[in-house]
Amino acid sequence: MKVFISVDIGGTCGATGYENWHYDNDELVHQIGIMNGELQTVCDAINDIESTSEIVIKDSFGDGTGVDISKLPANTSVIRGWDGGPLGPMQGINDSFDMTMLLGYNREAYTRSTCTIGRIDREISDLKINGAMASEFLISYYTSLYFGVPVKFVSGDKSLCDMVEVFDSQINTVYTVERIGASVISDTPEFVNQLIFKEAQRAISNAGPIENQIPEVFEVEIEYRQSAYAYRASFYPGTILTDPRTIKYSSNDFMEVLRLLMFI
Repeated sequence: MKVFISVDIGGTCGATGYENWHYDNDELVHQIGIMNGELQTVCDAINDIESTSEIVIKDSFGDGTGVDISKLPANTSVIRGWDGGPLGPMQGINDSFDMTMLLGYNREAYTRSTCTIGRIDREISDLKINGAMASEFLISYYTSLYFGVPVKFVSGDKSLCDMVEVFDSQINTVYTVERIGASVISDTPEFVNQLIFKEAQRAISNAGPIENQIPEVFEVEIEYRQSAYAYRASFYPGTILTDPRTIKYSSNDFMEVLRLLMFI
């Protein structure tokens, strides 16, 4: 069995958010430890079922150096840093994998680990694919399906897991934290890791061929904070300016969508 894992920190147990970590390095270090604990739990769940598995991990937090490789089992390999290509947090995925697992994902974030994050913070106010918010989950989900690899497990904040269960009922989920305003409610890492171990094993046991098919057409709509940004982006091949601050793009090839997100 060959498993691809993309791990981030925004949807890990007790995660308060990037703003707090920016001002409190001790809290960030603490949260990175929790992220690594959840990752190790998933690896243990995989190896408990099939110790000969091959596990490839993409470190998708920040500069891509948050995963503690010294604590991972011998049958794992880790992709650190960023190659600058279109796959972003799914760098390393290909059609040789049996399944994908997405850990620590956050519904409220766009895909923070692609080349577009600076523009999303600074320029883009809304980004949708086929009418749905282009969250980090949605882009990683479609990327996995593009290569014919089913997403079998997702952990993250409660609103994300609620959405995932509606979006694809075949995915096993564990919600690690619930957000209410600027606060979070979370169980302890010990309890959450017990749930992660159990649901990850359920996902592995239910492994099978891909069921949900990738859409035939992708309609991308991007709204910018200023009309000048939209006007500039409208010169990307295939885009149209639909109003002073919005562009649209359509393609039947999701790789072209990922390419678009690199450059606009």
